[in-house]
Amino acid sequence: MRSKEISFWKDEREYAALQDVLERKGTNVEAEMTGVFAALYQREVPETVRNSIQEEIQAEELEAAQQEEAARRSAVFHITEGGQEYWVRQERPMEFMDAAIAMYRYLTAEPGQREPSLASSLRGAESISRKQFTLCALERLEEFGRVTGAFDIDLDRGEFTTLRDDAQWRAYHIKDVSAAAYRATRGENILREQRAALFSERLEGWERPSPPVTLEVGGSRRLQPEDIAFAGRVDCVNLNLSFFLPRTPALDEVLGTHVLKGGDGSYLAIFADYSIAHCEVQECLDVVFCHSNDERTHTVYRMDEDEQAVMLERMQEYFQFRGGQDLKEYAASLWNRISGPRMTM
Repeated sequence: MRSKEISFWKDEREYAALQDVLERKGTNVEAEMTGVFAALYQREVPETVRNSIQEEIQAEELEAAQQEEAARRSAVFHITEGGQEYWVRQERPMEFMDAAIAMYRYLTAEPGQREPSLASSLRGAESISRKQFTLCALERLEEFGRVTGAFDIDLDRGEFTTLRDDAQWRAYHIKDVSAAAYRATRGENILREQRAALFSERLEGWERPSPPVTLEVGGSRRLQPEDIAFAGRVDCVNLNLSFFLPRTPALDEVLGTHVLKGGDGSYLAIFADYSIAHCEVQECLDVVFCHSNDERTHTVYRMDEDEQAVMLERMQEYFQFRGGQDLKEYAASLWNRISGPRMTM
């Protein structure tokens, strides 16, 4: 907002006397003069001009807010410590090395000076939901630049997992990450680039085999019958009948995947699975973000019982329509071919 200062001179004794009286009434000279200007402005300036100016001011405020939001840089953490789980967002840019150093300083703090938890040691961090953590991690994969790091730190298991620039989760033992952080913080007058090189060199070759971190998505509402519209054939994958759900604006609302723009050849693939071993809908939808570099990020949407019941109805309708067969009977016959006839009591 562009502002203009208005000032005029009065004898300081007159000002002091008026200020004293007004303060006893719970106000002051500046507040009263602001009110005088507002009344004068309302009375003398035509309504059409006032409305036009107000629209300009609101547009400028919105633009400023958007610029501020675009300039924000943050990192997100999922921390497990002492059997407790924390999801937090640090409103400042933190990359792998920064998060490692923060953890190292927490673990090596002097007795009596250590914070109650790693999460509380991250100054200025705010608590977020698991869903928000997932959406921030997905946003980092989109390379918007606003989310500089996503980290899963399990102090109980001794494992530090980071979401790297290649869209893959990389896991390391905490003792190795701490050793790398120690090496990066040694010495003074060292450029950040040099510290980062020392940090990376110390961790080279120490990556641990680890399953990917499970990211759960979720949007502004639950899944409704009208949101479910399958397409294509039904494939058998890992003892499941896999139904493909094309991405729609409605599913974006349910899954919270509106942050994924799908540009540069990337796209979103959504699958609902039916277990042929148990003849039931699997609890989670598989939501796979396929990157333009052929990497894939797997997330899940956890359905409640009502959503699973609706999904089962739609699966049965679609399977009957596509092949003229009953879904449960087909799954049972397929399972029999794989494992032999079911035992009945």
